[in-house]
Amino acid sequence: MKKMINIVFILGALSLLYQFFVMFLMNKHDAVYSLKTSNNAYMIHENFEKERKYNMYYFLITDQNKKNFVYSIDRNLNRQSRIIKEIKTYQNNNLYCIAPVFKKKAIDSVLCKLGETQVSTTFLKQAGNNNVLNFTANLKKEGYTLNEELDKETPIKSSYGNGKKISIYDELDESLYLTLWGYNGVYILNNGEIEYRDFLRYDHYENDFARLVDKFYISINTDNTEYGSFYVVNIKDGGRAQIDSDFTISKNSYFNGIYNKKLYYTDIDNRKQYILDPSDEELKEVSTNDKGKFFDGEKLVDIDMNELVSTRKYFNLPKIDEKLQQKYPDKQIFKTLKNKYFLDSDGSVYKIVGDYIDYKILLFKIDGFKEMKIVNDKVFGVSGDTVFYYSDKKGLRKAALNRELVYNYRNIFDVYEK
Repeated sequence: MKKMINIVFILGALSLLYQFFVMFLMNKHDAVYSLKTSNNAYMIHENFEKERKYNMYYFLITDQNKKNFVYSIDRNLNRQSRIIKEIKTYQNNNLYCIAPVFKKKAIDSVLCKLGETQVSTTFLKQAGNNNVLNFTANLKKEGYTLNEELDKETPIKSSYGNGKKISIYDELDESLYLTLWGYNGVYILNNGEIEYRDFLRYDHYENDFARLVDKFYISINTDNTEYGSFYVVNIKDGGRAQIDSDFTISKNSYFNGIYNKKLYYTDIDNRKQYILDPSDEELKEVSTNDKGKFFDGEKLVDIDMNELVSTRKYFNLPKIDEKLQQKYPDKQIFKTLKNKYFLDSDGSVYKIVGDYIDYKILLFKIDGFKEMKIVNDKVFGVSGDTVFYYSDKKGLRKAALNRELVYNYRNIFDVYEK
């Protein structure tokens, strides 16, 4: 009897040890499971990956009629598997929606298909299709907890300058810092407040010599006849530094791009390439033996200086899967951890979840949407005088208003998330 008790104790300890291993040591898992409703059945493919601070779940949900929904969330659930416990459904003409339910009757998102296209609830509202509101209202009556932020409006929080030249909206997350070029300095928008940091004596209309590199806003000192000195502004604490160098750098220069939180740029006239590290406040020449550096989408490689000076070469976006590129050959695809995004010519923005490249989600559509940027699965861009931002959690919101964007929008705004 004593021996049996010892065996049971050992097995129990091993079981607890295994659970600890799964919950705290495994950085990824895959699971396939099914759920039934009163009138449908669903097969769920769940993929989890832990990367840095992100706990990403990716789902492909298929019903008995082969209708597919894709979905991703960043949620710290101690690496649990099979996290969808129930699926609620709604159908009205060509609108078909499902709501994956987690523990404690929690619903993070409602997934919808309009005809054969998966669309966000944001797009449905844009299209004037409010039937999904009937679905969410019924879910609340049944005791389910939904993400309420999707229903909020976006009020202006504060404004800056004469005639309220710059305005920030209340819904910009505290973790986000938005920068706007101000011709002789930079506007910094965060947590409902707007600050301006000027550093140039003379206005520089085109923002061709300033960039946001991590939390540092870098600008060449264009007041000088030579471009060998820089200003660096820490947008989190407002600190400013000036970096002077002994290099003779011509005005005929351009930025190649950013790699590993450092800025690379090329002096065409003097056939040299430089690297600026804002954290160390240091400028170095990187070109040697008539060779410079270029990011090819995977790694930093050597490149002949003739290529850098004969035509302006900008660092590539991170490389994407060849099958995805073949499927959307004419699209500029932006990649996060595993999700991808692209902007169509009509102002429609699409999301591709994880490795499910055969499916895309129409997130929203804005006429004239341009200058798109993706920061940790948040979409930013400009239309008219407004910077918009979209997240799956909050939907489409206005981030900032700047009247100058109507006339001058290239490289005017950027985003950092702490």
